Amino acid sequence: VFEGRLLASPASEREVLLGEALATSLGVQVGDDVLLARPRRAPARACVDGEVRELDSAPAENVAAPEESFRVVGLLAREHLGRRAQGLVAVIDAGWARELFRGARLDPVFWVKQDPRVDIEKLRASLGASFSYELNKSVLVGAAADERAFRNGVRMAGLLALVLGLYVIFHTLSMSLVERVREVATLDALGTTRGQILRIFLLEALFVSGAAAVCGLAGGLGLARVLLLEGVTTLGTGHRITFFDVPWSAVLGLTAIGVGVALLGSVYPLLRARHTSSALALRGAEQVGGSGIARGFHLFAALLLALLLPGLYFVIVPVVGETQGELVGAVLVGVGFLALLVVLPLVVPALFNRLSGAIAKPLERLWPLSGRLAARSIRESRTRVPVSAAAIALVAAAFVGLKGMTRSLRAEIDAWGSRAIVDKVYLGGLGSVRFDDLRAQLARYPGFVALESGSARSYVPFLLLGLRASELAHYGPCQSDPALVRALESGTGVIVSERLARHLGYAVGDRVHVGNASGAVQDLTVVAISDAYGYFPHPDERIYGVVGEDFVRRAYCIDTASLGECAVVLAPGTDPDVVRTAVRELYPNIDIRRYEPGRALLQLHLDDIDRDFRLFDLILTMTALLAALGVLNGQLLAALERAKELGVLKALGTSRAQIAGLVACEALVIGLFGGLLGTALGAGLTPVIVRALEGLSGLALPNVGAGPWLVIVPTGAVLLALGAALYPILRMQRLDAVAAVRSS
Repeated sequence: VFEGRLLASPASEREVLLGEALATSLGVQVGDDVLLARPRRAPARACVDGEVRELDSAPAENVAAPEESFRVVGLLAREHLGRRAQGLVAVIDAGWARELFRGARLDPVFWVKQDPRVDIEKLRASLGASFSYELNKSVLVGAAADERAFRNGVRMAGLLALVLGLYVIFHTLSMSLVERVREVATLDALGTTRGQILRIFLLEALFVSGAAAVCGLAGGLGLARVLLLEGVTTLGTGHRITFFDVPWSAVLGLTAIGVGVALLGSVYPLLRARHTSSALALRGAEQVGGSGIARGFHLFAALLLALLLPGLYFVIVPVVGETQGELVGAVLVGVGFLALLVVLPLVVPALFNRLSGAIAKPLERLWPLSGRLAARSIRESRTRVPVSAAAIALVAAAFVGLKGMTRSLRAEIDAWGSRAIVDKVYLGGLGSVRFDDLRAQLARYPGFVALESGSARSYVPFLLLGLRASELAHYGPCQSDPALVRALESGTGVIVSERLARHLGYAVGDRVHVGNASGAVQDLTVVAISDAYGYFPHPDERIYGVVGEDFVRRAYCIDTASLGECAVVLAPGTDPDVVRTAVRELYPNIDIRRYEPGRALLQLHLDDIDRDFRLFDLILTMTALLAALGVLNGQLLAALERAKELGVLKALGTSRAQIAGLVACEALVIGLFGGLLGTALGAGLTPVIVRALEGLSGLALPNVGAGPWLVIVPTGAVLLALGAALYPILRMQRLDAVAAVRSS
């Protein structure tokens, strides 16, 4: 309403809202009175028993309608309801409308606005219990259960990348804690006040974190734009979206989290080092670990990354749809594993060092000098090696969990395809051919079983297909249960697909309410739940029901004697090309626009799964690079700390290969330990992820595990760690032994 007010409630007076175009054409404004009467209508026509007829009540609608005076209380803007009929619309209270239309036929229709917190499947299930309904297609975009599960999975992968990125920051900061304490002591010895020191470090942290935030924001938006142009979205691949809408609240919120964590990580060591003796720190006698700074810093980092950060993330980037129990449970378990990987290396590094040392023992026998030096370095590393291994373990666990989920989805599609499409051939673009003629032609060829028409269909409230019951009797559940055939032929039964049954909670014997072409609602009984009948790839819809062809003919006046697309059911092992041959022989002039064997369609579905999850692979690959960066940082800092030791070793004649072997052995232990730990945790987490996805998507997902990825992931972790060690090796090779020995 852009002028005036809404209708009063309760409606004790006759009031009306007028569309802007209607008010302009009538020359009326708020406060004027207008006369309203129901319009004269042509005799209503509807589909009755398969024929389009005039309804018996139609003549009464041609009687002169009474006029009533209504007061104009508001004008509607040209949006939503005000856009209907180009703005030529009048809105009155439903009670007064019944008075105006007394004696005329009225079919009540309700417009329902969905609460975005309520899942589409729950809404459909609740409406389907009492109503026939239609869904606005725009409401369904991204709201279907499998799409919601995919979008929430992308959000979880984003959380993993965010946590690991900040984990790498804390890793680097913790390793440089000693140098920062000595820097503070030096400034303090030179007479700098604590406030000045705090401002110096704070300004430095602000500059670094601000510059990083700007670069990260620009890079993230650029990557999002490139993915959008390539058709990669949180709905999968192949979705061409023309507009680029940035959710600035979420983007800026996540950027602020990154800046805040970086500031805390930069300033916290300074605050903890306030009570450190400058003289002892400069002489190297003041040990950070002994003063409790390192342990407090690590505990602070663990709590921040494992508890606070996920909570803030889900506030800024909430899950899609209702927070179901399955999703909440999966998130809690995931956060538990995350806390385990983050807290233990930081708070209890000795345990990880002992385990890493055990893995390093065989290296001492293979490479005596390099292996012994690496083993000693691992034992004395405190948090460097445990944190690097935990970062790799985090990525490895995510990879194993994701691949286990993907394999479960593939296994579900494979099982569905074997029941629904493998032994079928789909034809489209036939124009309009006679069902009986095509069926008789196909029956001449060996291996033919049945013919399904894909042209007799309607949406009430889901896809409803009319198939010939006598054809269904040759295969599937109808072959073993003649009662199903009789129920379809009588027009009282419906066979629903397994996904429809799971999504809307249908069981055998339930009643399904469907609207016919005349607006009346008819009840059908669910007689079976099966995917053996009725699937067609255009549109690709697995939520559907199958009824007898006589029902769709009577209810919707659809011609069931001819078809434009169909599915030819063949015996297992039959060459699908016999269908093409048969059709071309009968109709030599028909151009078959679509010829799709079921097995090829199944492979397309499997390829779609792999293609859709490339977005996850991209996120996890970038996350793996972050983990490699953490390993590289740790090795570089270790090289700086041990510069004098390396100089002595070089002066004593240690070869370049032995120095390189020292770093490579350490990287090998980090990669192997992190890879094995992450693979084990990911394998344990996979059943939880699969069960959560099953609850969200309504699919019966088998838990087939990660398969070959249980070997690929730890191998990749080792290669990742070794690759990250290449640059530190080059730096160590260039080390000047004389200068390193002389340094204090």
